[in-house]
Amino acid sequence: MADVAIDDWLAPVIEQVATFVEIQERRGVIDTDNPQITIAARQAYSMIRTFCGREFHKKTRVDYYPKACGKLKLRHYPVVSVASIYSGTNLDELISSSYYTLHYNQIWFTGYLWPYIAGDFDNVEFPAVITYEAGTDLAEDTILNALVLQTTAQYQRKKMAGLTTLNVGGKFGQGIETSGDAGSLLDAVVEMISKFEYTGDARDWN
Repeated sequence: MADVAIDDWLAPVIEQVATFVEIQERRGVIDTDNPQITIAARQAYSMIRTFCGREFHKKTRVDYYPKACGKLKLRHYPVVSVASIYSGTNLDELISSSYYTLHYNQIWFTGYLWPYIAGDFDNVEFPAVITYEAGTDLAEDTILNALVLQTTAQYQRKKMAGLTTLNVGGKFGQGIETSGDAGSLLDAVVEMISKFEYTGDARDWN
């Protein structure tokens, strides 16, 4: 699976919001190239992924898990494939794929970790750097609906406040062009996405 550009991934959101805008404003055309809608969609996604502590669009991920264990839930999902897992004192020991299997959004380690660390996978915690592919297609699902609601809200806020853009920094904001008048997530959106919140201790590697 190749990485998907963020605007391509957000295309279903942009299309639905553009349709709503055309109905509301009677422009006579569904303008999916409207830059205000695109920026609102990027901003909505930035807000949602920050709240959830994880990504949703399709991409190769490299995460550090300081306390990996026998059945490890990965931060980003749905998981497509696992490319590699490194462990050991210096995180430079490649764990053979014969030592683990992928079960939905979890990695199940099997057997003893020797020669990686002493003990077996079920009874120890160990550091790991995992490279894997994950993300959703944004079909008719909860994330799509949440993004459409929040993007519509961001678009309407921008119309009232005027459009000014900046680059959001921080853990999940790199490269996302958005606006300074972000406001907050809608209560309805928070209710929809709360079940996707990641509460583990994984973080981006490098």
